[in-house]
Amino acid sequence: MMQKPQRTKPTRHSPIGNRQSSDLVRNYLSGTIPREWGSMEQILNISLLGNRLTGPIPRELGNISTLKSLTVEDNMMSGEIPFELGNLRSIERLFLNSNFFAGELPASFANLTSMKEFRIGSNNFSGKIPDFIVNWTNLTGLRIMASGLEGPIPSGITLLTTLTDLRISDLGGPDMPCPSFKDTSFDNLPVVKPATIRTVLSLALLQGWDISQLDVKNAFLHGNLKETVFMHQRIGFHHPSYPNHVCRLRKSLYSLKQAPQAWYKRVTDYVTTMGFHHSSCDHSLFTYRRGRDTTYMLLYVDDIILITSSAVLKQNFLSLLSSEFAMKDLGPLSYFLGISVTRDDHGMFLSQHQNVLDILKKANMVDCNPVHTPVDTSEKLGALDGDLLNDPTTYRSLAGALQYLTFTRPDISYAVQHMPIGQAARTPVSQRPVTVFFLVTISSHGHIKDRQPFHVLAQKLNTEVLPTQLPNFVGSVIFYSSWDILPNVLLSFIVTMLARFI
Repeated sequence: MMQKPQRTKPTRHSPIGNRQSSDLVRNYLSGTIPREWGSMEQILNISLLGNRLTGPIPRELGNISTLKSLTVEDNMMSGEIPFELGNLRSIERLFLNSNFFAGELPASFANLTSMKEFRIGSNNFSGKIPDFIVNWTNLTGLRIMASGLEGPIPSGITLLTTLTDLRISDLGGPDMPCPSFKDTSFDNLPVVKPATIRTVLSLALLQGWDISQLDVKNAFLHGNLKETVFMHQRIGFHHPSYPNHVCRLRKSLYSLKQAPQAWYKRVTDYVTTMGFHHSSCDHSLFTYRRGRDTTYMLLYVDDIILITSSAVLKQNFLSLLSSEFAMKDLGPLSYFLGISVTRDDHGMFLSQHQNVLDILKKANMVDCNPVHTPVDTSEKLGALDGDLLNDPTTYRSLAGALQYLTFTRPDISYAVQHMPIGQAARTPVSQRPVTVFFLVTISSHGHIKDRQPFHVLAQKLNTEVLPTQLPNFVGSVIFYSSWDILPNVLLSFIVTMLARFI
């Protein structure tokens, strides 16, 4: 009998006192930082991430002489940075990202010679990048991105021999307009849907077609930028005749917001010239038909599944793709998006054994006793039942992992749909982790205790009876198809019609 985790009520008191660390991460705290925090003794670290704090940073924090790390990220704080923070002579790590801080960085920051990591991004600062940064001789990481600061970049940064992580982008100023990257449209890269993968693999098995896997090398470097983007010359790569010039990017770079969409448009435009067409149901599925020749291409960022009706057709398309992009033929499909694939004469085995191992380790339940029912019928989940969790991060991570596990574990689909991720994010209460741990225990059956993998067999759809022999797999095996409630004849008819219209 599995014991349920005990419920604990979150604490709402301020961490004032003789503590070495104060981590208030995503506790949905509101209000302002108390001025009394300036009297905390022996404090080394203050982290305020993902809350709803407002107002300025109190100047009293500059009295904490022992403070080594201050992180204020993803809040709604505003105002200028107090001059008194320059008294934090022991501070080594200062992160002030994703707030509404304004004004210039105080000149007193020149005294922070112990600084090792400094990050300011997504704020409303003004003025130029201060020259005192070159005095931070111990600096290893510097990130100034969309902060509102203006160029030029201090040339003395090249003298910081300890600097290993430098990221400066989106500098403001009258001649350097800074676009708003609050818009996440650049990040909305279409990716292939799990249902599309299952359907297309089933069609390939039905027809006996080749299923190959391709990898695009440095995919994001192939994208063409339609926006006007400038960047400073990289340290160590300045043009000797034009050291103060900036570079205009024609191609996308990794970490650039436009890179995913630029790559997707580039590959889409090229395969269209090859004769492929978009699927109206999934924009990451491309189809090609010429007489009896049929090809499906599934795109997931830089991973490609290529399904062709003949080996000659495969080689033709592989040559065309390789002439445009740096491609690597990984051979028959064997591992894709965390799913292990094994194909034989009877069909295809799909397994997420390693994912289950990772889930069990993350939940600290490697040694749990397996259960055999997909859901605990004695528990009734309500939207607001239970107490708020102090830190719902682990729960959300496990819930998302279990949702992805349903790709090869349809037996837990019913239980997973009773704990939607969106609702879980809004109301992370203590009853829901009980269900998560129950599902994790379900998933462990056949994986951990007996060291036997659990597989899904995508059977050839034109097989009338179950095969008399299975591949050399031990443990539990289930036969699964997206339409397993339909008779084989009707199923074959639907698949044939899909093959014509996808």
